[in-house]
Amino acid sequence: MKSMTIIDVKNIILLHINKLKSFSVIGIIAFIIIGILIINSRHKIEKYMYDNFPFQAHILKFIAKYNELVQDNSNRNKAFRGKDGWLFLGNDYARTVDALQGVNIDSRAHQRFFSLIRDLANQCRTADIPFMVMIGPNKHTIYPEYLPDWLHPVNTGVREALAASLEQEGIPVFDPTALLKSNKNKRLLYYRTDTHWNIAAGAIAYNGLKNFISSHFQINWPPLPAYELIDGQTGAGDLIRIGNFQYFNLRDGDTFILKWYIQPSLLRYSYDGESYNLAKFSIDIESEKNSHIDFNSTDIIVNNSEKHIDIIKNTAPISQQTVVIFGDSFEASISPFFNNIFKKVIYISRAGAPLWSSELLKYLNPDIIIFLCVERGFIHG
Repeated sequence: MKSMTIIDVKNIILLHINKLKSFSVIGIIAFIIIGILIINSRHKIEKYMYDNFPFQAHILKFIAKYNELVQDNSNRNKAFRGKDGWLFLGNDYARTVDALQGVNIDSRAHQRFFSLIRDLANQCRTADIPFMVMIGPNKHTIYPEYLPDWLHPVNTGVREALAASLEQEGIPVFDPTALLKSNKNKRLLYYRTDTHWNIAAGAIAYNGLKNFISSHFQINWPPLPAYELIDGQTGAGDLIRIGNFQYFNLRDGDTFILKWYIQPSLLRYSYDGESYNLAKFSIDIESEKNSHIDFNSTDIIVNNSEKHIDIIKNTAPISQQTVVIFGDSFEASISPFFNNIFKKVIYISRAGAPLWSSELLKYLNPDIIIFLCVERGFIHG
């Protein structure tokens, strides 16, 4: 057998190069475009596989498991995988895993948090304004069946005990946990890859809150106007980013679009720590000047470190009442229901709490103040 010389190798390489040159420029461009379309349509392709291919669920679960074991660079302390494509928040956030496993959590942050609640309650009591606390349950509280096998939750009753302690001080606490659990089989109430409840949970929580307020304060809130929830396309939730999940198969079924049959007319004003003062605030919410932002009633309010106070003014409200909500990110999916009902809704973030004053309370003279916080914040502070 003749041995291959350097010249032979060179000729073979040149032959393959000439073959590559035979590809037309148009063919290469078409190949690139098709590749881009496939990448951008991955979500639709996966959905089609779920709906049409035999053994599709097994194939996709195998791919997901392969990515998890071989290619995933996620951080379990930030976020971790549960069952059936669910993600949960890790122990770096309010010691969530420790709390799940029954580890005693006693922190100064928790004490400061409850001091804020008590201070607000005392101000409202002096001004004869109803005040209450509302808890947004953790995702794993409503869906413990999707937690991973390595995690064994313990029902410590801490949430219930803390709520009872506030009740004994005359501060009503609305905990919608039981209400959400009784409705969770109708449709998903939390996002699989996000820490938050969705708009379907927001509707259930709002109606439960309405009944709670009616029985505790004798305040009558009108029922919600007609609406429907339409299936929407699932996006990547915050837990994918928090946990640094590089490969994740998204599935529809946890995202819904709120559609009002009659759209209200809303105005929005936002303030941060530098732009806020009571004089400017009072001028803005008593007028409808050009500096306002027209606000879609199906949009959500998300307070963050940049905007400490958000005011939504309904120009044709069902109720003339004013509601103040001290909230966190869990107010997002319940805010559209408040905005459609009331004349004014003032959202104040935790970062905006220092802007609160007795003068502002006196000026607003709200019909009720609601302190809304996620369960992990309620327990850990």
